[in-house]
Parts: sequence; structure tokens; C-alpha cells
Amino acid sequence: MKIKLFAIFLSIAALCAADLEAAPNSSAQRFRDSTYRNPDVFDDSFGDDGPAEVDRKGTGWLFHRRDSRPSDVQFKEACDAYLAGDLRTACKKFDRLVRSWPFSAEAARAQYNLGAILERRGKYAKAFEEYHYLLAVYPENDKTSAVLDHMFAIANWQYGRRKRDAAVKSFAAIAEIAPGWAKTPEAIFLMGKARLEMHDWYEAADAFDVVSSDYPASEFAVPAMERHAAALYALSLKYREDEAIQNRAITVHTSAATALPATDPARAELVAHLDDLVARRDGRALAIAKFYDNKRFKKESAVTAYEEFLRQHPRSPRAPEARARLEELQAPGM
Repeated sequence: MKIKLFAIFLSIAALCAADLEAAPNSSAQRFRDSTYRNPDVFDDSFGDDGPAEVDRKGTGWLFHRRDSRPSDVQFKEACDAYLAGDLRTACKKFDRLVRSWPFSAEAARAQYNLGAILERRGKYAKAFEEYHYLLAVYPENDKTSAVLDHMFAIANWQYGRRKRDAAVKSFAAIAEIAPGWAKTPEAIFLMGKARLEMHDWYEAADAFDVVSSDYPASEFAVPAMERHAAALYALSLKYREDEAIQNRAITVHTSAATALPATDPARAELVAHLDDLVARRDGRALAIAKFYDNKRFKKESAVTAYEEFLRQHPRSPRAPEARARLEELQAPGM
């Protein structure tokens, strides 16, 4: 009895240790000190832990038992079930073939058929997983373009049905496995839109930044820049005292205002947000100068503060005000 209890204790301890090891990777533990992308690491917008290795399918003693019959025989049986209209059985047989003979000539075709049948059955999430498995494990297959089109359609369906969490994961999976595909910029852009609608401002900003920075020739580059600015503006309102966010927001708004055509409907709001960001930045900076413009401090302290303001913000709308006060302080007799 004591041996059994000790074994149970060891099992529970092992599970707890696994949880503790995984804890530091939790998104709740991430520290964000900047809104800039780091090109040397995997983008946050594609998941907290970066690209994950796809586990190969296997067989077991209880579930997914191996079928030792030749792979071509199993493939024909699965096709016969499909032609007979028994889609569920066809799925099981194609899946068993892939698990039993993963390196056979029929394995990649069986994997594709499994995804296609699941999609036909309306099992879209599962179909997406099987398509993704096909591209990850059998990259040499001849249906890559068609598979990506199917995956993109499923991700769009999820987004259209407001299944935003699922859509974000699907778009991210497409971007991860096919960064050079023609529709990947659109996939990342739509992922950013979903994040924006979920008020995940940091992740949305990351996604839009990827589109505008890594795919500058894409038709989604300029719209992504405008939405990147929108995400940063929301962050600037949430974290009003975070100077790094404020400055980054001003930079992106300025770039987006330059890139957007004058006739673009989004430009007016973008410019209004930029004016607000600049006004808040200059207001904080000028307030520091005015703090030293007080009898409690020496005149030289105020002069230095106004000069610093003018050095950092020479074109600010508040610059004439600061310049006039600086001239007063430097006038003879003051």
C-alpha cells in the first residue's frame, strides 16, 4: 500500500514540475518594454512560444492500432468507403494508413484526402489541423497551393463567424508555415484585424507591423500601417504615462499620414490622433520646463529646461510659447 501511495505521489509531483517549467512561457508573464518588433525572435503576434514542432502521428496499443496490411490495399479500401458515401469510415481508414505507413507512397495522398473529407463533413477546425499536418510533415506533396487555399478559406470562415480566437490561430499557422505565400500578407493583416477587434492592442500592433515591414510591396502594407497606428493610439490612451509608447505612436502615425492618400477616408481620423499625440507629448514636456520656472529654483534651471524643450521639439506648436518665455528670462535685468 505504501509503495502504491509513493508511486502516486511521484506521478503528481512530475505533473506539477512540468507545469512549473512551463509557467515562465505564459503570456501573462511576458514583459513588454517596447512596441518595436525584434527581428531576431519570433513575432509575439504568432504565439507566445514561437513555432511549435508538429508531433508525428503514431500508433498505440489501445487507440490507433497499427494496420500491417500493405499501404496500397488500405488506400483502396479508404477510397472505396469514400465512393460508397461512408465518409466517416473513409476518414478513419485514411488516418490509420498515415499512422501505420507514414513513409509510404500513399501517405501524403491519404493525409490530403483526410483533410478534404473532414472539410466536406463540416469539421473545419479538424480539417485545418490535418491540412497543416500535411504541409508540416509532407512538404514535398504536390498540393501545397490548394491546401493553403483551403486553410485560408477555413480561417476566413472562422473570422466571418466571429470565431476570432480560432481565426487568429489559423492565420498565424498559415503565416508560420508559408511566409512566402502570396496570400500570407493578407492572412497576417486579417489576424491583426481580429486582434484589434478583441482589443489585444499589443498583438494587433505586432501583426500590422509585420505586414508593413516585411511585405512593403503588398497591397495590405499601407492599410496595415494605418491600423498599426490605431492600435498604438489605443495603447497611448491606456498608458498615458508611457513615453516609449507615445513616441512610437507618433512615429507610426507620421509615417502612415505620409503614406495614406489625401482622399483616404481614414486619413482625417489619423491626423486628428496625431495632433492629439503631439499635443499631449508637448504638454508634458513644457510642463517640466514650467515646473522649474518657479521662485523655488534658480533662473538658470528654468532657462536650461526651456532650451531643452526647444532642442527636442523645435517645430512644436508650443515652441513659440517656450521661446517667448526663454527670451523673457534671458532679458537684461531678469
